[in-house]
Amino acid sequence: MFFNDDAKEISAIIKSYNKEILLNFIKIHINAVSTTRNEIQYFRTFFPALETYLNSVRIPSVYFTCRTREIHGKPMVTFGSRNTCELGDYFIVVKYIKNNILIGQKTIIYQLKRSHTNSWKIDQRQLNFLKNWPSFNFGRTQNGSNSFRLRPTRPEYGSYVLINDLDKGLHESNIYGTAYDIHNNQEAGRIQLTNKQKFYYCSLLSYFNLMTWENGEPIIQNTDIGDFNLALYRYMGWEQNEDDEFKNFNKKNSEESFWGIELTIGTEQKE
Repeated sequence: MFFNDDAKEISAIIKSYNKEILLNFIKIHINAVSTTRNEIQYFRTFFPALETYLNSVRIPSVYFTCRTREIHGKPMVTFGSRNTCELGDYFIVVKYIKNNILIGQKTIIYQLKRSHTNSWKIDQRQLNFLKNWPSFNFGRTQNGSNSFRLRPTRPEYGSYVLINDLDKGLHESNIYGTAYDIHNNQEAGRIQLTNKQKFYYCSLLSYFNLMTWENGEPIIQNTDIGDFNLALYRYMGWEQNEDDEFKNFNKKNSEESFWGIELTIGTEQKE
């Protein structure tokens, strides 16, 4: 879970402020659910507010720096015999820094589903991809497609958030599960509201536990994940990419978009 005592120290400090942080997460989420009608509007309300809040957090001996970015379109991956699917809706990376030195990073890729009924339809091709992580292509190099074979060590590397508009309450309206949870509890390709008790917690706790490194896939320690995360950073424009690197791996459909969220937590004050 933790790589060294410095990471444990940072995590412990954040945990001591769990009530305050989670309360603000709840307020931001409820506002985003109650004032929007679809996933796109939710993202455009929730993530900027989350970024503003995290950049305003004041905890003794610890600083937070958050950045978010929206990219028009969806990252598409290809695998197997002509299989194609969306990667997800957003990914979150949490970095720990001690004395200006990067200790490590953890990440999760999320797919969000929003429903005005009591169930959510699950795309089986994408679910199998996020659960099994077969060899896949994402982006192009001078020699052809950029191929990846990921071997996650954590089941939550591919995760789902299910929002129910019929209930604006925290737990009823915001259900979290790994791709394994979704696969094991779906019925005829759908997750029913009656199955909510089978899931561990809401997505807001997932975000907080990623902040404290209680969950999340290590990036530096897993070179395959690290290489793919760097590709996602190029896709987002956070790292320099080659012209047309993702030309055939980006689905542009109406207003659909993909989000990146990066949170840096350090033990030295920002200059």
